[in-house]
Amino acid sequence: MPYFVTIYIHPMKANIPHAFLGFTRKHPDELDELKFEKNVEYWDYNEGKMKLWRKEEIKWYKKFENVESNDGFFGFAPVESTASHWGKVFENNQYVLEEI
Repeated sequence: MPYFVTIYIHPMKANIPHAFLGFTRKHPDELDELKFEKNVEYWDYNEGKMKLWRKEEIKWYKKFENVESNDGFFGFAPVESTASHWGKVFENNQYVLEEI
C-alpha cells in the first residue's frame, strides 16, 4: 500500500510561512474531498450549559481541538531562537546535534 507525505503551508504573516507535515495512506486529492463539521458552541449563562451556535465545515488539516501534548512541535525555529519566535520544533527534540 502506498504512503503519501503531505506538506501544508499556511502563511502566518506576509513573510513567515508555517508548515505542517503529514504522513498518510490516503491520496491528498482524496483527503481534500473529505468534509468535516465542527460545532461552534458558547456558554449560555441563563440555562447554565453549552449551546450550539453554528456548525462549520472545516478541512482535514485544520485542528479540531487543542492538544497539550504537542507543545514545542509547531513551526520551524533553530534551538537558539528567542522566546518571541513563532515556532520551536527543535527545542524539545532529543536528536538535535550539539554544536562543537
